[in-house]
Amino acid sequence: MRNLSVSSIDFTKTHVSLTLGDGRIIHDRLSRHPDLLKANAAQRLEWTLLDDGLVSWPHLGDKVTLDTRWLLWEELCKQTNDEAKSNGFKLDALPPRSREIVALWRLEADGYNGGFMQFFGNWGEENCRIALSALQAIGADATYAIVARQRAILERIKDHPDLKSYEDIWNLLTTEEQDEIGTKLDPEFWKVGDEIPKLAALHYCEATHE
Repeated sequence: MRNLSVSSIDFTKTHVSLTLGDGRIIHDRLSRHPDLLKANAAQRLEWTLLDDGLVSWPHLGDKVTLDTRWLLWEELCKQTNDEAKSNGFKLDALPPRSREIVALWRLEADGYNGGFMQFFGNWGEENCRIALSALQAIGADATYAIVARQRAILERIKDHPDLKSYEDIWNLLTTEEQDEIGTKLDPEFWKVGDEIPKLAALHYCEATHE
């Protein structure tokens, strides 16, 4: 996990910057971490790096930590979404790595906000296919199993004569299918979905530096 080693940490009035072992610099807002914001310069220097990529200030409290994996993932998502914006948000105009990151970000954002049906309705079949492939690539097995099952439920209606747009999908599902997707599987996604940033940050940063 060479990309998670931290060589130095610097502060401005508003941000903390972590320089990683590969030279990458990632940032976080101090407003997210009130105890770190209030700490003096000497206290801020007393940090330690844990094995799972967490930077900790134990003398400031158990919750004063930065997760390099989450910060890397945020940075990757911002970069690739800016790239997507410049291409008119067309996935097929992006290179494969960027395409996968954008698809996973959309799955995360909509999955936590409105659930699988919001994700599928907003972005469609191709985006779902790419997200599923990316989940397998990064080793997010728990999330893959849930999303793959949700997608499989929709297979029954793919040739339904009343299916004219993505907006029609929900009403064409049975009550039992709706309950499985929304009541059962969406909460399961919320429980395990945090494996995405942890695994994706490592996978895509390692791919960059191979």
